[in-house]
Amino acid sequence: MSAINFESMKIKHERWFADLEEYLTESESDFSKKHKGQNDFDMLLWKWDEEEKERPGEKHSGVCPLSQWLQTIGLRNYGSIKEIRRLEEIHDKLHENVIRIIQLKKDDEFEKARDLFLKSRELLSEIINILNSLDEILKEHDYHENISKQNGSLFFRAFNIDFIMEKIDTFILNGWFLLFMVVTRIFNYTFAVAFATSIGGLLIAIDIGVFLSSTLNLKESGTFDIFVETFFLATLIIYVLGYYVHFGMLWKLKVPCFSKSLCIINRYIDFNGIKESPSDEDLPRLLKSLEDLPKLNMIAALIYPGLVMASVVIQESLLGTVYNALLLLGGISAAIYIYVFFTYISAELLTGIMRKRIKRILVLRGVSFPEMAYLSIRKKFLFIGSLVFIFMVGIIFMINLNHGINLALLAFISLSVLILYLILFLYLMSMEEAMEEIEKAATNLARGGRGKLYISSMDRELVTVSKGIIAASYEVNAVRNNLEKRVEERTKDLNIALKNLRSKEAIIKNELSIAADIQKGILPVTPVHYNCMHMVAHYQSMEEIGGDFYDIFYMDGGKIAILMADVSGHGIPAALVTTMAKIGFTEATRMYQTPKEIFNHVNKSLIAHVKTQDYLTAFLVIINENYEVVYGNASHRKALVIRMKDKSIEEWDTDGLFVGALENSDYGQKRDQLNFGDRLFLYTDGLVEARNGHGAEFGEDRLKNILRETMPLSPSQAKAAILSAFNLFSGMEKINDDVTFLILDLNKDCQKITQFKKKSQLLYHEKKYSEAVNLLKEALTIDPKNRFIHQYLAKCYLKLENYPKAADHLNYYLTRQRTDADGFYLLSLAQFNSGIYTESLAAALTACQLKNNYKKAMQIAALSYKELNNREDEIRIWKKILAFDPENETAKKELAKYES
Repeated sequence: MSAINFESMKIKHERWFADLEEYLTESESDFSKKHKGQNDFDMLLWKWDEEEKERPGEKHSGVCPLSQWLQTIGLRNYGSIKEIRRLEEIHDKLHENVIRIIQLKKDDEFEKARDLFLKSRELLSEIINILNSLDEILKEHDYHENISKQNGSLFFRAFNIDFIMEKIDTFILNGWFLLFMVVTRIFNYTFAVAFATSIGGLLIAIDIGVFLSSTLNLKESGTFDIFVETFFLATLIIYVLGYYVHFGMLWKLKVPCFSKSLCIINRYIDFNGIKESPSDEDLPRLLKSLEDLPKLNMIAALIYPGLVMASVVIQESLLGTVYNALLLLGGISAAIYIYVFFTYISAELLTGIMRKRIKRILVLRGVSFPEMAYLSIRKKFLFIGSLVFIFMVGIIFMINLNHGINLALLAFISLSVLILYLILFLYLMSMEEAMEEIEKAATNLARGGRGKLYISSMDRELVTVSKGIIAASYEVNAVRNNLEKRVEERTKDLNIALKNLRSKEAIIKNELSIAADIQKGILPVTPVHYNCMHMVAHYQSMEEIGGDFYDIFYMDGGKIAILMADVSGHGIPAALVTTMAKIGFTEATRMYQTPKEIFNHVNKSLIAHVKTQDYLTAFLVIINENYEVVYGNASHRKALVIRMKDKSIEEWDTDGLFVGALENSDYGQKRDQLNFGDRLFLYTDGLVEARNGHGAEFGEDRLKNILRETMPLSPSQAKAAILSAFNLFSGMEKINDDVTFLILDLNKDCQKITQFKKKSQLLYHEKKYSEAVNLLKEALTIDPKNRFIHQYLAKCYLKLENYPKAADHLNYYLTRQRTDADGFYLLSLAQFNSGIYTESLAAALTACQLKNNYKKAMQIAALSYKELNNREDEIRIWKKILAFDPENETAKKELAKYES
């Protein structure tokens, strides 16, 4: 049975989310037409409320929300309180999400609405997982209970208090709730409350009847028959018809209740819960009516039985004896007193669930309402104490009157104890539920939640405590909101500095994610092929944002610079320093040609702009066209060079302090030579300092052995082998530092290319351009991506006046060398001579941007403007040339044409 109920719940939740997704994809008008024209999305909100409770006709009560239903069937006794409370927290969160989704869609922010919907789907998955877990717990309990039934002792089970309470809970309370729902479905909500509470009145009437039957002398006074007739008719006419019609027994026949508040309740509430969407003005009135219902029920329980009592007491005083009239007055008054208290306790318990739900809706809508309190815990216990006194007086009176113990006395005592137990049981159930609500709200607030509290009790002490918790939650949440605002304001400067962190309202997690994307964006994509050098790199950050970075810079004269750096620390500060270091190294490699000069420039830049204690270590290698190397080390790991000749490993190192640490730092540099087939390896601390589960380091010796073993492999294959060995060594241990390395391989097959380049350069200077082209084409078959071969080919084709071919090779070269002003000038020359004036103009202007006062490129630009009939810009360019070269004959001649 439990599995079927859980499966039904999961299906209902899935169906509700399908409706939510349909709302997101359709217009509000189309959606409203499909769903009976209800406004906006309110109908789905009400539907969600309905899904939280079991439907009528199923095994358990339909008025309980999901979590209370789970507790009612016994799961709270099997260690599942955390799961049940988590369900309530998720349901509250989903309510908030739905309100937000509605507003986002109305504001046409569909992307945000969709994102929030996807997050809500994750909460749905968690609900289903919890339901599955609870289902397994219940099945396991059922299994052990069956074993207990087969093997356990009925004697011991009979005296197990928890077992007895569980059975009472299951058979009495659930049966009472089920009866309440059935009557609600047949008649209406207020009549069901009156009817369910009057069941206790029947038990009280039987108890007092036993008392009166053994103490009255109606037969001797001759009024027994008329008393029975009068009591029966008065009860039927005054109590049954009056009391039940008062509370809406004939509501469906269009006969209104005797109270306006009862009519309000029946208008909005039926067996399914809230049957239509009350307005913001009607909701507080509905809540007030529900809060008044126990009090109205108590007053009615005093008035209608009191009228019945008055009729029989007056009749007996007139037709019978004063003694009998006084006994009737005392006995029935005691019964009414007990009944009044019972109706209040039971009505408060029955209406508690609906009051909680309406409070939650009011909070979600942002409508304020007062927390009502009627009786205090002290007064209720005084009531209960007075009931004990009444029963004790009755017992003493019966003993004295009957001169001992008899069957009637035993029946009276048994019924009295049962009535007291039921009253205490119902009241303690109400208190237990209220205390659990208060505990859950306080725990939720302490754990960082909103601390929402919708208390079902109307005891003055508990309402006061709940007001205190609600006030505390407002204060705590206000402090949290202020804290969040301060964090947003504090991170605003960081957003501006990085130019990519988007929103002032973004939370720290979003900032870290954005910063991580930025950081990955500043790292060059490998593999990279450049002048017979093949480079691959690996980057793995310990956290979302790391402090390692590497870079590749293309310098003037065909040089290339490779940088490996490690910033102190991690997170956003490290990301900021890496970004500023990236900018600094980019500027420096355009201005200077040696590691010493570059390190000095970046060191001064970081000290001027970074006011924290952050710094970086770095290793910089600059390689020219002939593979001559100048390198410098700023307190970084030594570079490892594996020589192809004998697989020996050399360590490159120089003196140098951290970059960004001291103003007057001095950096050394050294020179060396890379030979064809040699391999250069740059790396950071995280690689060799990683530890496995036994605390052992990966270490430099292990790394060097791997580098020797992987020499025959290509750089990409060597990278994969190093990572495989590293992961095998680390196992499941989390890395405690960023891991970055770069492999540079000088292709051994490119030795021929160098020879071809030298020969072609000689042929070029001897003006044997065709022979130079043939040699360069042969070199291109060895290394098709070699940009320098493309550059020399373009120059040769220009000399041969094969301008389209020259433009093709220059385009390929410039896609990989975007900062070469001379390359763009040659491209503009080739395109101009090919008659492609728009493209020649664009190339010439790019060359002018890269190199100030680039006369040759400016002349091509002016001539392109001329061919494009743009006289104004042409004249402007010629005048600009004359401004820094007054003797330029070409410019003078062209301007003279326009002046004449």
